[in-house]
Amino acid sequence: MAKPKIDFRADRDAQLAQRAQNVFSKLTENDTVFPNPVPALPVVATGIDEFRQSMVDASLRNRQTVIVKNQKRKALETTLRELALYVAQVAKGDPASILAAGYEPSKTGTPYGPNPKPTGFRVIVNPFAPGRVTLRVNRLKGRALVNRFEYRKVGAEVWVDRLCSASTLTLDGLESLQRYEFRVAYVGTNPTLTYSDVVESAVL
Repeated sequence: MAKPKIDFRADRDAQLAQRAQNVFSKLTENDTVFPNPVPALPVVATGIDEFRQSMVDASLRNRQTVIVKNQKRKALETTLRELALYVAQVAKGDPASILAAGYEPSKTGTPYGPNPKPTGFRVIVNPFAPGRVTLRVNRLKGRALVNRFEYRKVGAEVWVDRLCSASTLTLDGLESLQRYEFRVAYVGTNPTLTYSDVVESAVL
Protein backbone atom coordinates (compact mmCIF):
# COMPACT_ATOMS: atom_id res chain seq x y z
CA MET A 1 0.00 0.00 0.00
CA ALA A 2 1.54 3.30 -1.11
CA LYS A 3 1.78 6.26 1.24
CA PRO A 4 2.97 9.88 0.86
CA LYS A 5 6.71 10.37 1.22
CA ILE A 6 7.49 12.54 4.23
CA ASP A 7 11.29 12.52 4.37
CA PHE A 8 12.44 16.01 3.37
CA ARG A 9 16.03 15.86 4.65
CA ALA A 10 17.52 15.80 1.15
CA ASP A 11 15.56 18.87 0.04
CA ARG A 12 17.32 22.18 -0.15
CA ASP A 13 15.35 25.09 1.30
CA ALA A 14 14.09 26.23 -2.09
CA GLN A 15 13.09 22.66 -2.98
CA LEU A 16 11.13 22.28 0.24
CA ALA A 17 9.31 25.56 -0.36
CA GLN A 18 8.43 24.45 -3.89
CA ARG A 19 7.30 21.03 -2.67
CA ALA A 20 5.03 22.65 -0.09
CA GLN A 21 3.63 25.05 -2.70
CA ASN A 22 2.88 22.12 -5.00
CA VAL A 23 0.99 20.30 -2.23
CA PHE A 24 -0.98 23.46 -1.48
CA SER A 25 -1.83 24.00 -5.16
CA LYS A 26 -2.84 20.38 -5.79
CA LEU A 27 -5.05 20.19 -2.71
CA THR A 28 -6.68 23.46 -3.71
CA GLU A 29 -7.34 22.15 -7.24
CA ASN A 30 -8.64 18.81 -5.98
CA ASP A 31 -10.80 20.06 -3.12
CA THR A 32 -13.64 17.70 -4.06
CA VAL A 33 -11.36 14.73 -3.40
CA PHE A 34 -9.67 16.29 -0.38
CA PRO A 35 -12.41 18.51 1.08
CA ASN A 36 -11.19 19.00 4.66
CA PRO A 37 -7.39 19.05 4.87
CA VAL A 38 -5.81 18.86 8.30
CA PRO A 39 -4.03 21.17 8.93
CA ALA A 40 -6.26 23.57 6.99
CA LEU A 41 -4.88 25.08 3.79
CA PRO A 42 -4.64 28.64 5.22
CA VAL A 43 -2.28 27.22 7.86
CA VAL A 44 -0.19 25.62 5.11
CA ALA A 45 -0.11 28.87 3.12
CA THR A 46 1.03 30.82 6.18
CA GLY A 47 3.80 28.30 6.83
CA ILE A 48 5.02 28.59 3.23
CA ASP A 49 4.98 32.40 3.30
CA GLU A 50 6.82 32.58 6.62
CA PHE A 51 9.47 30.09 5.48
CA ARG A 52 10.06 31.93 2.20
CA GLN A 53 10.39 35.24 4.02
CA SER A 54 12.82 33.68 6.47
CA MET A 55 14.90 32.43 3.51
CA VAL A 56 15.13 36.00 2.21
CA ASP A 57 16.09 37.32 5.64
CA ALA A 58 18.70 34.58 6.12
CA SER A 59 20.42 35.47 2.84
CA LEU A 60 22.16 38.26 4.79
CA ARG A 61 23.93 35.52 6.77
CA ASN A 62 22.98 37.06 10.07
CA ARG A 63 23.15 34.31 12.72
CA GLN A 64 19.75 35.15 14.21
CA THR A 65 17.98 35.14 10.84
CA VAL A 66 19.52 31.76 10.00
CA ILE A 67 18.21 30.33 13.29
CA VAL A 68 14.74 31.68 12.53
CA LYS A 69 14.89 30.22 9.02
CA ASN A 70 15.77 26.80 10.38
CA GLN A 71 12.88 27.05 12.86
CA LYS A 72 10.44 27.96 10.07
CA ARG A 73 11.71 25.07 7.96
CA LYS A 74 11.15 22.62 10.80
CA ALA A 75 7.63 23.97 11.34
CA LEU A 76 6.81 23.63 7.63
CA GLU A 77 8.14 20.06 7.56
CA THR A 78 5.90 19.21 10.52
CA THR A 79 2.90 20.73 8.75
CA LEU A 80 3.61 18.68 5.61
CA ARG A 81 3.95 15.47 7.64
CA GLU A 82 0.69 16.06 9.47
CA LEU A 83 -1.04 16.91 6.19
CA ALA A 84 0.36 13.70 4.68
CA LEU A 85 -1.55 11.71 7.31
CA TYR A 86 -4.81 13.24 6.13
CA VAL A 87 -3.89 12.51 2.50
CA ALA A 88 -3.03 8.90 3.40
CA GLN A 89 -6.41 8.41 5.07
CA VAL A 90 -8.28 9.74 2.03
CA ALA A 91 -6.08 8.05 -0.59
CA LYS A 92 -6.22 4.61 1.10
CA GLY A 93 -2.99 3.52 -0.54
CA ASP A 94 -3.84 4.66 -4.08
CA PRO A 95 -0.69 6.17 -5.68
CA ALA A 96 -2.73 8.25 -8.15
CA SER A 97 -4.64 9.90 -5.32
CA ILE A 98 -1.42 10.63 -3.48
CA LEU A 99 0.00 12.29 -6.59
CA ALA A 100 -3.22 14.29 -6.94
CA ALA A 101 -2.48 15.75 -3.51
CA GLY A 102 0.99 16.87 -4.57
CA TYR A 103 2.93 14.19 -2.67
CA GLU A 104 5.23 11.53 -4.06
CA PRO A 105 3.92 8.01 -3.35
CA SER A 106 6.26 5.57 -1.67
CA LYS A 107 6.98 2.16 -3.08
CA THR A 108 4.38 -0.42 -2.23
CA GLY A 109 5.41 -2.62 0.67
CA THR A 110 3.88 -4.67 3.43
CA PRO A 111 1.58 -2.31 5.36
CA TYR A 112 1.39 -2.05 9.10
CA GLY A 113 -1.80 -3.23 10.73
CA PRO A 114 -3.93 -0.85 12.78
CA ASN A 115 -2.15 0.93 15.59
CA PRO A 116 -2.89 -0.42 19.08
CA LYS A 117 -5.11 1.20 21.67
CA PRO A 118 -3.31 4.19 23.23
CA THR A 119 -2.01 3.78 26.76
CA GLY A 120 -1.51 6.20 29.61
CA PHE A 121 -4.10 8.70 28.39
CA ARG A 122 -4.90 11.32 31.02
CA VAL A 123 -6.49 14.74 31.36
CA ILE A 124 -4.86 17.38 33.55
CA VAL A 125 -7.00 20.32 34.66
CA ASN A 126 -5.24 23.59 35.47
CA PRO A 127 -6.98 25.21 38.48
CA PHE A 128 -5.30 28.55 37.75
CA ALA A 129 -6.27 28.76 34.07
CA PRO A 130 -10.03 28.65 33.43
CA GLY A 131 -11.01 26.81 30.26
CA ARG A 132 -7.66 25.05 29.90
CA VAL A 133 -6.77 21.35 30.08
CA THR A 134 -3.69 19.39 29.10
CA LEU A 135 -3.98 15.98 27.43
CA ARG A 136 -1.18 13.44 27.65
CA VAL A 137 -0.66 9.98 26.19
CA ASN A 138 2.21 7.51 26.12
CA ARG A 139 4.21 7.53 22.90
CA LEU A 140 3.97 4.63 20.47
CA LYS A 141 7.59 4.14 19.47
CA GLY A 142 8.43 3.39 15.87
CA ARG A 143 4.95 3.54 14.33
CA ALA A 144 2.54 6.36 15.16
CA LEU A 145 3.42 9.55 13.28
CA VAL A 146 0.98 11.79 15.10
CA ASN A 147 -1.66 11.66 17.83
CA ARG A 148 -5.30 12.49 17.14
CA PHE A 149 -6.76 14.08 20.27
CA GLU A 150 -10.55 14.54 20.35
CA TYR A 151 -12.95 16.23 22.74
CA ARG A 152 -16.61 17.21 23.09
CA LYS A 153 -18.97 18.49 25.76
CA VAL A 154 -20.85 15.74 27.54
CA GLY A 155 -24.08 15.17 25.62
CA ALA A 156 -22.73 16.46 22.28
CA GLU A 157 -22.61 14.15 19.28
CA VAL A 158 -19.71 15.57 17.28
CA TRP A 159 -16.09 15.21 18.37
CA VAL A 160 -13.63 18.04 17.74
CA ASP A 161 -10.23 16.69 16.70
CA ARG A 162 -6.71 18.07 16.96
CA LEU A 163 -3.68 16.41 15.35
CA CYS A 164 -0.46 16.77 17.28
CA SER A 165 2.98 15.25 16.67
CA ALA A 166 3.79 15.59 20.38
CA SER A 167 2.40 13.34 23.12
CA THR A 168 1.10 16.36 25.06
CA LEU A 169 -1.54 18.84 23.89
CA THR A 170 -2.92 21.86 25.76
CA LEU A 171 -6.45 22.97 24.91
CA ASP A 172 -7.59 26.54 25.62
CA GLY A 173 -10.96 28.21 25.25
CA LEU A 174 -13.13 25.43 26.68
CA GLU A 175 -16.25 26.42 28.58
CA SER A 176 -15.63 26.78 32.29
CA LEU A 177 -17.66 24.71 34.75
CA GLN A 178 -18.67 22.29 32.01
CA ARG A 179 -17.99 18.57 31.70
CA TYR A 180 -16.14 17.29 28.64
CA GLU A 181 -15.21 13.92 27.19
CA PHE A 182 -11.72 13.30 25.82
CA ARG A 183 -10.09 10.50 23.82
CA VAL A 184 -7.04 9.91 21.63
CA ALA A 185 -5.89 7.61 18.83
CA TYR A 186 -2.46 6.90 17.39
CA VAL A 187 -2.41 7.80 13.68
CA GLY A 188 0.00 6.10 11.30
CA THR A 189 0.00 4.88 7.73
CA ASN A 190 -2.93 2.53 8.37
CA PRO A 191 -6.16 4.59 8.22
CA THR A 192 -7.91 2.48 10.87
CA LEU A 193 -8.12 4.31 14.21
CA THR A 194 -8.22 2.58 17.59
CA TYR A 195 -9.28 5.01 20.32
CA SER A 196 -8.37 5.09 23.98
CA ASP A 197 -10.99 4.80 26.68
CA VAL A 198 -13.02 8.00 26.95
CA VAL A 199 -12.01 10.16 29.91
CA GLU A 200 -14.65 12.50 31.31
CA SER A 201 -13.55 15.57 33.23
CA ALA A 202 -14.90 18.88 34.47
CA VAL A 203 -13.23 22.04 33.12
CA LEU A 204 -12.66 24.77 35.69
